[in-house]
Amino acid sequence: MTSVQGLIERATSGDETAWMHLLGQLWDLVTQRVRSSRRMGQLRGSDDDRREVVSRVFARLRRNEFRALRTYTSWRGRHPTKTFDDWLAIVVANVIRTYVAERIGVDGSKRLVNTFAEGWDAHEEGSRPPVTAELTARALLASATELLPSDQLASLRCWLSGKDFSEIASELGWQDATAARSKVRAALARLRREVRES
Repeated sequence: MTSVQGLIERATSGDETAWMHLLGQLWDLVTQRVRSSRRMGQLRGSDDDRREVVSRVFARLRRNEFRALRTYTSWRGRHPTKTFDDWLAIVVANVIRTYVAERIGVDGSKRLVNTFAEGWDAHEEGSRPPVTAELTARALLASATELLPSDQLASLRCWLSGKDFSEIASELGWQDATAARSKVRAALARLRREVRES
């Protein structure tokens, strides 16, 4: 099997056969990355959406005479401990973010998460942002389902349903209200990080 680096060099020099070989070598890897990406959210279950994202990844690599692909060499120079797979993961993540934004409107999710996270005074036991209406809470949980680990998701779900931290700790089997509060805060912080990167 020809090395990826060699194929990149030949493809970016105009060798169409090298590009086709590179595409063949990377297709399954990119497909797997898209299939397993939590950033795809509910779109991950759609064959059409997954195929579209994979196609867009390769379109981005080829666009403007392989402009994106040409950046790999300089990127590798700045990150000598990283591999082509690491670089490709960044490209795939960026394409997914753009695609999801087009399909389901990431900007709306970003505003929603920030409203929740900024509106909650974590020092007040029962405080919740004023926007915790049922439909809004449901929308937040829909975004959170694909982004949070199960313990943080469970804590956020309980909190949005109106339970206080003592009730959450009791229901989920945690030590005390402080532990429950920490889980909710961690959930909100992680959501904000995720949408900030989107």
